[in-house]
Amino acid sequence: MKRKLLYITITYIIGIIWGLYFNINIVPFCIIHITIIIILLTKRKFFIIVLECVIIISYLNTVTIKKIYDDVVFDNTEVAISGTIVKKYENDQQNYKKYLIKINLINKNCKYKNLYMYVYDKDINRNLAKGMNVEVNGIFEKGSKSRNFNGFNYDEYLRSERIIGIINCDKVYITGYTKYSLFDNIHKNIKEKIY
Repeated sequence: MKRKLLYITITYIIGIIWGLYFNINIVPFCIIHITIIIILLTKRKFFIIVLECVIIISYLNTVTIKKIYDDVVFDNTEVAISGTIVKKYENDQQNYKKYLIKINLINKNCKYKNLYMYVYDKDINRNLAKGMNVEVNGIFEKGSKSRNFNGFNYDEYLRSERIIGIINCDKVYITGYTKYSLFDNIHKNIKEKIY
């Protein structure tokens, strides 16, 4: 049993690597693996069929997530975002306040729902808190790419944190409050202490 779980884990990782680093179209990839599954069905190799299915699922999941980040087309444009403040950052700089927002809508499009965005608020007198539902208007920016070979890539870092970009906001409208359950608060506190 332990060995089978190890095989499943390895094939899931193979599917992720395949999705991230090999630019293969989805249709030929699925056709090849479904053909392998059909051949294996005739030979009754059910465990290998499960492994093939795991590769397909992890590949499709990785490609879908990668496509969402690559399809962000509103770089350096005015956007309207609706979301919930998840975290307020304390900073030493006095010219803005920084927040992390969980996105509900961007320009009335729910494609980016449940992803995150940094918000830099220029109004330092405005006090926003965790759990506030807000609508933010401002200029959207993607993270900067590395300028040196093997240098720090801020855009890749943001992707690893499920953050699609940064917005320098001009206007913020509070639309309501989200009440967190006790479980949500405990989960978020544990997560913050780990990271």
